[in-house]
Amino acid sequence: MEAKKGSRLMRSKRTRACDIAPKVRREVLLRDDMGCVLCNMGYTPTGDFRYEIAHFIARSQGGLGVPENLVLLCKTHHEKMDNGPCRDISEALVKKYLKSLYPEWEYKDLRYEKGYRELNNGRMDKDIPPDNGVCHMGHG
Repeated sequence: MEAKKGSRLMRSKRTRACDIAPKVRREVLLRDDMGCVLCNMGYTPTGDFRYEIAHFIARSQGGLGVPENLVLLCKTHHEKMDNGPCRDISEALVKKYLKSLYPEWEYKDLRYEKGYRELNNGRMDKDIPPDNGVCHMGHG
């Protein structure tokens, strides 16, 4: 089978792992009540109603496109978390939020590493014996 340029077959495993699948996108939108998690915490509400799904660990750093690494932010807070002078505060609040939702949340589990494989549900798991049934981030 010949792969077309830009098709899923031509994209690297890392790119696919960091992408946000439509199913995961819907899960994050519903989980975050269709609003910016930082505005909803009362952290400098911006009045900006343009929402974006943001990676806690950036895609450029291998951040996976899994719910445990994603939050819904208004465009203003997303820009501040990625590039703003209060980046550390934004990241700390987002980390606290994600840890409250996922008790086994670990920074190290949210980055793509060679040797991980994509599961049918779009999540990543370390190559382990198929009978084990243990999935990283507690999904199994």
